[in-house]
Amino acid sequence: MRTTIIKVVSTVVFIFTVLTGIHAQGPHSRMRTPEERARWQTDWMKKELSLDSAVIAKVYAINLKYAQRMDSLMRSDNTRHGNRPNMRTLMDAKDKELEKVFTAEQFKLYLQKKDQMRQNARENRQLRP
Repeated sequence: MRTTIIKVVSTVVFIFTVLTGIHAQGPHSRMRTPEERARWQTDWMKKELSLDSAVIAKVYAINLKYAQRMDSLMRSDNTRHGNRPNMRTLMDAKDKELEKVFTAEQFKLYLQKKDQMRQNARENRQLRP
């Protein structure tokens, strides 16, 4: 009887811990600051594109500039879909600036990886109920 109670309590504590962790990673975790998003993007680019230290500072400045502009758009009164053309324009401008900083090979790889991430996101959206 005592072991049954201990198992039940342990199970409840485990479930509570898991649910708390899931909640903590919920929709609010996506709302990072522009600085955090720029740092994450720069770290990703550094790793995936083998950026050298001379380029990393420039890439971070570009990522921060566009993360701040994107943040302004996301916080505006327009709906997300209403801002889509403006977001596309920002992303295109960012890519043009990055192209000036990357080597031709790095930029080609960047576009390939970006396209792959977009494709993965599209597939994940289709899998959702």
